[in-house]
Amino acid sequence: MMKKIVTSLVSIGILGSFASIASGELVDRIVAVVNRKVITESQLQDAERQFAAQAGTTEQTQERRKNVLDMLIENELIRQKAEEADILVNDEELNAALYDIKQRNNLLSDEQLKQAILQEGNTWEEFLEDIREQIKLAKLVNREVRSQVDISEEEVELYYQTHQGEFDQAAPTVHIRHILLPLKENAGTGDVEAAQKLANNLVQQLRAGADFAEMAKQYSEHPSAQNGGELGTFKEGELAPPFDIAFTMEGGEISDPVRSDLGFHIIFVEEKTGGQQATFEKAKTLIRRKLFEQKSNALYQKWITKLKETAYIENNL
Repeated sequence: MMKKIVTSLVSIGILGSFASIASGELVDRIVAVVNRKVITESQLQDAERQFAAQAGTTEQTQERRKNVLDMLIENELIRQKAEEADILVNDEELNAALYDIKQRNNLLSDEQLKQAILQEGNTWEEFLEDIREQIKLAKLVNREVRSQVDISEEEVELYYQTHQGEFDQAAPTVHIRHILLPLKENAGTGDVEAAQKLANNLVQQLRAGADFAEMAKQYSEHPSAQNGGELGTFKEGELAPPFDIAFTMEGGEISDPVRSDLGFHIIFVEEKTGGQQATFEKAKTLIRRKLFEQKSNALYQKWITKLKETAYIENNL
């Protein structure tokens, strides 16, 4: 069976209403009154099932039941406010919402979406009406709440400066290969110069595009040669001192010849990860989005509280 279709279009505190309209013909007890509108037990149960399906849980708790009813009450308050504001939904907005729903549920066509809705026991017409209703609510929330939020550049900069830990990436690691051109312990000047000349020549070839693994197999006299010179992945402090240069290099970079007691090494940083702090320029878009959501949520709570204070609400749970 296809998983329940995710249809919620409003991101701040509003529960999608589609499941809650399915059992209108049932005569059941009233669990809440919002001005002149009632919320019934069957509507609450339908909303609980919708919430559980989207949350991926079957657990039933009294606390969750109260939370879902609170969301239904808020939903109804906003619905009534949207009716008062005479907010309209055009076909372009509806089609955009349907496209978004298909994308989030990995559906390729309207026909696949229709089949999924039918499998859930709902009609296409009811589904479209519910989506129109959700768009109305989203437009009202955007107008009354989200459009009122402003984030200054100073706020973004202050957040960046006071939350540095959020932008520290993991400790750097390097995945390296190397070529060893050995020197005997008592090597003379001629031997050293010859080895260095060969090392310089190999570096030029490698930087011109020669395959490092093949060159390692051909020239390296280290046990790793048979594996194309591969040494593995390391953190800082795990390598011998001559290889520390790898942490100053970028992924894909070939080192100049590095001298050690063993001879000359040519180091290839195949991949480098982590180790850099995100700059302000890279982080500011994420920070602005985070601050916007924080302010939007706070402003929404103030707005919905005012709606509740001016409404008649009876909660029977």
